[in-house]
Amino acid sequence: MGVGRGVGTTHLTIMMGNYLVNGLGKKVALLELNRNNSYTEIKNMKCSNIYKTCFEVNGMDFYEDISYEDIPKIMASNYDYLILDVSSNYILGRNEFLRSHKKIIVGSLSKWKAQEYFDCFENMQKISEISACEFLSLSKDREVDKIIKDKYKVKIGQIPFEENPFYIGSNHMEWIEKKLN
Repeated sequence: MGVGRGVGTTHLTIMMGNYLVNGLGKKVALLELNRNNSYTEIKNMKCSNIYKTCFEVNGMDFYEDISYEDIPKIMASNYDYLILDVSSNYILGRNEFLRSHKKIIVGSLSKWKAQEYFDCFENMQKISEISACEFLSLSKDREVDKIIKDKYKVKIGQIPFEENPFYIGSNHMEWIEKKLN
């Protein structure tokens, strides 16, 4: 789940899906539950048939802007893994995130975007969700990181930079494997 736009959630989702499909040979679906239309942009760049709501890239099935009614059908489609690309401000995505086996929250520790993480922590504390989640960021400001550790008792891990999530370097395979276990 991303705490805001542009924090790297879709990038991480694709990295993980790519690892599962091309590294482990699993059947994987990526579900867009964030209303950001990122999958539409991917489809327009990577696919010749741009009229389908499910499309395949590098062995991964992408489901763009799905609805609640789509989820049971996709779950019944014999996938080994469903990876949700979720936004914290979209109620359908948030509800499905809370049902997920593995809960990863992505935000930014840049000073100008850190408020999104602070808001997320405040909302999560009200319903006791923090301990069930892992927190990650592409960027890391030491001052913001210290505030979060002191105030919320949460450690935020760093996502390694991968230039193209559709072609993961072997140096990041081990990191992804640890996150998925």
